[in-house]
Amino acid sequence: MLRTLHVNFRMKKGKKNDKKPIVEEKKPYLDPELFKQLPGHVDIRKVVTKPRNIDEREWIATHAIALFHNINQLYGTVSEFCTADTCPIMQGPGQKQYAWVDERGKKLKCTGPQYVDYVMTFCQKCASNQDLFPTKYAQTFHESFYSEIKKILRFLFHVIAHMYYSHFARLKQMDMVGYLTTVFKHFTYLDRDFHLVDRQETSTMDDLVEAMGLFKPMPSSSETSVTER
Repeated sequence: MLRTLHVNFRMKKGKKNDKKPIVEEKKPYLDPELFKQLPGHVDIRKVVTKPRNIDEREWIATHAIALFHNINQLYGTVSEFCTADTCPIMQGPGQKQYAWVDERGKKLKCTGPQYVDYVMTFCQKCASNQDLFPTKYAQTFHESFYSEIKKILRFLFHVIAHMYYSHFARLKQMDMVGYLTTVFKHFTYLDRDFHLVDRQETSTMDDLVEAMGLFKPMPSSSETSVTER
């Protein structure tokens, strides 16, 4: 009886505050059938795993540049549909909003296309910086390499998240989901292997990581072997 009274009291109180019911966000990209649409059947896990004889910074830099170009190209396929009208706010799953911070530390509220333009301009500027991404023989990486690479990947993650949140239906219509999946896997493996982006930042896509089973333990040889009787 006390339990019933307590519930009824809270219901009446809720009506007084006139709170709107929380609408659960639909996430069509969690459909497991979509994960099978990978172009070329590339094993991204193996692609990202660093060989022992390769410098870590060189390895990370190579993959970061590849991600930048691939994400830029993928976004380009839907850029005409990402406008100030369709994307007045730069958002990701969970209605997570992203604001750009300028060189003076001022937060700028941006539309989707404005934010992506800031990201791609920043990444291109970094990619052209010989101190951050040296191309000459025996040239060393700048001491700020890790801090800058973390910024680059955090910004690129925002673009990935935005494509999933705002443009997934269009990418599916264009048969581009496989490429989006590949880019997401590439980013996630690189990020987790080298601890580049704060986990709280990427938590908005944890459900997709889990749905894809990206970090499920591999079965041991004893589990996979079959003994004939």
